[in-house]
Amino acid sequence: MTVSKPRLRRHHKKSRLGCSNCKLRRVKCDEAKPACKKCSWYGVVCSYDPGKGQNLQISQELEIPLPASADAVTVFELDTTCVNWLKWFQWAQTSVSILNVPQDDILRLARSHPFLMHIVLTMSSIHHRHLSLSESDHPRAFEAHHTSQCVQLLSEKLAHPIPPEERDAVWIGATFLGIVVFSLVSATTVEEVWPLKSDPSDLEWVRMTKNKMSLWTLIDPLRDDGLFRGMAGEYEEMFEPTATDASVPEPMARICHLDEFSTAENNPYFTALHTLLPLWDRSFEEQSRASVLAFPSQMTPAFRNLLHEKDSVALLLLALWYDIAGQVIWWSRQRATVELESICLYIQRYHPELQDLLP
Repeated sequence: MTVSKPRLRRHHKKSRLGCSNCKLRRVKCDEAKPACKKCSWYGVVCSYDPGKGQNLQISQELEIPLPASADAVTVFELDTTCVNWLKWFQWAQTSVSILNVPQDDILRLARSHPFLMHIVLTMSSIHHRHLSLSESDHPRAFEAHHTSQCVQLLSEKLAHPIPPEERDAVWIGATFLGIVVFSLVSATTVEEVWPLKSDPSDLEWVRMTKNKMSLWTLIDPLRDDGLFRGMAGEYEEMFEPTATDASVPEPMARICHLDEFSTAENNPYFTALHTLLPLWDRSFEEQSRASVLAFPSQMTPAFRNLLHEKDSVALLLLALWYDIAGQVIWWSRQRATVELESICLYIQRYHPELQDLLP
């Protein structure tokens, strides 16, 4: 066995023009404006302010007010670890990479709603782990604890009518919880994940998406006095009816059994395929978050059932979406990567006639 020599760092001239995040991570910045490629990839806000070097270990100068009040369900105190994760959430602008909602408003609501505080802490940890490429058990244990607390408290909250003043907090909590469920994948090999391996928790993220959308009419996030009013355009793009006049590639039309009489009502693949079509005409850099999320947001009950049955065509369509989502949405990357590979192996083993259509 050949033992390679330790690689020594070579001295090099450092550019002072890169963004703050690349400087902190000690990686080469392409200096693209308004956001460099690495910041776009990692889902963080790109800053070119050379006079404000931040610390990835969380600047102690940031001030996060401790909770001044809490709802009637429970109260919990923030220890040093939690306070530091809140500081990270604020500095890294975690929520900005997910929602077009003022981050200060999210933190304000979290201070008075424990269920939201718990899931904000989880989101902060997940975002940090994603950026640092860390897979240690400690953050995962922290995330599991606070996610469990959020689920318990939010379930109790939803067992009663939602007061008008709490609607935004509930919607933010449900949104973050859905992201957490999607992003957390415990398996380390493709053989251990769906569809190659079956488990009661398979496609839990699909159920979460469905349950979250059932809250839409109760909360009405786009109401005039809601925090999400400014996201009306993004939600419209996410939920707008799919274009039916788009040209469908012949191989896809054939395996999806599409013809001139096909509709969303009589063909279970129709909506899923048509939400994918606009994505195939754009590069990853041109994709919008809303257009990519149209696929899970518009998923029909018939298509969900096909996924649970491991229908080969439904799996292929999901694989094609994973291939795009993993490149565009940071919190989808881990699941998209491992389940895409698992789906590809599954189709190659059991449905080889479709393998030429895999991404």
